[in-house]
Amino acid sequence: IGEIKQDYDKAFRWYENAADLDGVMGYAGLARCYYEGNGTGKDFVKAKDFALKAAEYESADALLLLGDITAQDVGKGMPWELAEDSISFYAEVNDGYESTGYTTIGKCPSDETAKKAFDYYRRAKEAGSEEAAMRLAYCYMTGFGNEVKRSYAANEFEALTVGGNQEAQKMLNACSMLANGADYDNI
Repeated sequence: IGEIKQDYDKAFRWYENAADLDGVMGYAGLARCYYEGNGTGKDFVKAKDFALKAAEYESADALLLLGDITAQDVGKGMPWELAEDSISFYAEVNDGYESTGYTTIGKCPSDETAKKAFDYYRRAKEAGSEEAAMRLAYCYMTGFGNEVKRSYAANEFEALTVGGNQEAQKMLNACSMLANGADYDNI
């Protein structure tokens, strides 16, 4: 079987045609193209505009993209980066994930922009996006756009491991090590 060549220019034109017909897949596809610069130049304003049109139809991909765009607007790092940085910091400071002295998680942005990103992730998860479920778990773990709810994060990560998500398994293990027998939400 031959290799399939990706043609972003052609895909972009097809998404434009679909969007001209008021198609949600066209809006979502154009949003992703503009966001990543596939088949066109990067344009975050157009990416957000098309994602907002697709989000009117509860498009999981568009809602996920809006969450990412909005999280970037916060300017403090993405939820998963904050979680990974915090876990790494904790391991270095406490040499073994002890439950004392853990101070970096929970100091994440909770302003209105971060709350908006959290809501986009929640809606994308409800629309069926596994990737959004992962981002939502990171938000619960770090307090990005909401209060810290590590038990919620652990539940989200655990649900994702059923499908074999290795990253979720890694984060579930991290939640367990952080708790070290303590209540997740009080570490």
